[in-house]
Amino acid sequence: MRHAGPRQSAMGSACSDSCGHTATPPLDCGMGNTNGRSRPATVATVATSTTGATTATAATQTGTATTSTSTAVTAVAVAAEPAGPRQDCPICYASATDVEPLPHKSAAGNIASHRACRKCREELVKRNAPCPWCRTEMVWQTVFGVLDGLKGATRGYRDGQHDELANLMAMWQEYEMCRTKSDITLFAREMATDPAVVARLEGALATSSGWLRDSCGLWIRFYALYADGETELSTADGERLRRAVDAAIESFERDHGGHPDFVGAMYQQAAVAVLSASFSGLSTRTTAALARRVGEAALRVFRRHYGAQPRSAAQVRERLNRDYAEAVSDMVWGSDVGGDPIMKTFFAS
Repeated sequence: MRHAGPRQSAMGSACSDSCGHTATPPLDCGMGNTNGRSRPATVATVATSTTGATTATAATQTGTATTSTSTAVTAVAVAAEPAGPRQDCPICYASATDVEPLPHKSAAGNIASHRACRKCREELVKRNAPCPWCRTEMVWQTVFGVLDGLKGATRGYRDGQHDELANLMAMWQEYEMCRTKSDITLFAREMATDPAVVARLEGALATSSGWLRDSCGLWIRFYALYADGETELSTADGERLRRAVDAAIESFERDHGGHPDFVGAMYQQAAVAVLSASFSGLSTRTTAALARRVGEAALRVFRRHYGAQPRSAAQVRERLNRDYAEAVSDMVWGSDVGGDPIMKTFFAS
């Protein structure tokens, strides 16, 4: 069954959680329409839809307060900077070296005095509380929404929901572009060890589900964080992610979706995983190696099933943005003799 794919998403100002990364649009994560040839975030221009209108990312999860919490979430929100001068915490009045400004999602006026020590910040996170002085929403409240939304989507989508599964990577990459390295690695661990997500992965692995193929970008990104030593996981959790990536690529070669646009979508998701790692300043070693595997599989599927069909390369391009392919070309294909085969096969003209 051919999938229509979500439309090209864009964000032309600050990230949705006011992280301060401005004018950086999220990437099209594998199944967005790219007829308008929007540029990726590597060139920091605003993506547009095929009608030329700037569109908003559908995956943004904002303003959602939840009461759930976890050790990883608490660690992210209260991660301490190197010890500073001793100050009195304005909440508990204890003298401490870890009194820091509270991370407001947005703020008006002078909030310099809206500070707390680490212990008080931990309590605020546990209650998912706003600023105790101005009642402004805190960054961690948006974090809860993104994490819970991504977990819920990962657990809930089924085979055949191609667009929805591709949007899982859209949700993650927007989050990654707007967070610190410690946030990214800790939340990847939270996702990879969530009991319900683990059960969904194990079920997909046991049944060779196409669900893994359509969400492959997410598992590539999480496995790469583990393989490159950036996220601490148990051997069992890391091995599960590796098997998920292998199964996704094998599923694609076995059941390629029946239309050339799946070829473009598959490589696009891998490319987005590479670019997400690059933007956040984390290692691209494993994401690039896996993107190369995906690219080689995509070329085999295309040549075996679609190469002789008229317009098949054009149909691949409907789901593979040229600018994204170019942006990862050196990282994925390096100085290979003969150059980048993806660019040569689908964008030679």
